[in-house]
Amino acid sequence: MMAKLIGRRAFSLLLSLIAASVAIFMVVEILPGDPAEIMGGMNATPEQLDTLRHQYGLDVPAVPRYLQWISGVVTGNLGISYSYNVPVLQLVQERLEVSVPLAAMAIAISVLLAFPVGMYTALRNGGWSDALLMGVMQVWVAVPSFLLGLIFIFGFSVSLRLFPGSGFPGWEEGAELGLKALVLPAFVLALPQSAILSRVLRSSLLDVLSEDYIRTARAKGLSRFKTVWSHAIRNSLPPVLTILGLQFSFLVGGAIVVESVFSLPGIGRLMIQALNQRDLVVVESVGLLLVAGVILVSFLVDFIMLAVDPRLRRPG
Repeated sequence: MMAKLIGRRAFSLLLSLIAASVAIFMVVEILPGDPAEIMGGMNATPEQLDTLRHQYGLDVPAVPRYLQWISGVVTGNLGISYSYNVPVLQLVQERLEVSVPLAAMAIAISVLLAFPVGMYTALRNGGWSDALLMGVMQVWVAVPSFLLGLIFIFGFSVSLRLFPGSGFPGWEEGAELGLKALVLPAFVLALPQSAILSRVLRSSLLDVLSEDYIRTARAKGLSRFKTVWSHAIRNSLPPVLTILGLQFSFLVGGAIVVESVFSLPGIGRLMIQALNQRDLVVVESVGLLLVAGVILVSFLVDFIMLAVDPRLRRPG
């Protein structure tokens, strides 16, 4: 039964990826008009435009061009960047060396902050500490990422000089320097997500704590904390895991802003630079890879939820 559910979900996500690829192709190469005119700019001569069309296959009809692009993506050939004149796959690999550790650090910080706060506020529901912490979490959600980033740069880099405020030294300079450069942007990405995650965990725990088996465990003499940790937390995980999976897409969007604020050479900043330089080859391929990453994370979250919650495996 579980294998059938996973297969059905994987097929659904594959259809979503195909639909996303068609949408990206249409937005980048069909709806704006002639892609060669966009890449070449207003000053491009007709001869230069013809060269661009031939070089990037833009003189081929739309359907064969789409199939050629998709087959290239599947085989790892993402094309040649118009502005950098290097393979797009090389650019992606270089930028992922920054973006993947940044996203991993942000998710880890988000979980490490959200779970203690969510559990504590659920146990102190209605108290002054619950109201105070939920108020702080609401502030974290409300503050824009670019403003939070500037505050962190001024506080921890300019004033206290604890962390670098911009740039990335490269992993060849040592893991310590690389991780240190990612600490501030990781916290900027993590704080709003941890606020959302802690509120979801608190709400889910409060629902579970009202169940009969929780009252039975308390009647047997278990402390409230041990009851939550041993019995309630697992049954509170499904909505938390759902939000955690959705947060990956928010991290992708937030990284575009945060990487620009901290001048990090990540995948988000690559997208901004490609848009500014009218590099449609990079925009198209990197956009599809980001969508594929979100879909893959969604699939992994569904798999984990099936393993954690047996109720999801029941027919219907």
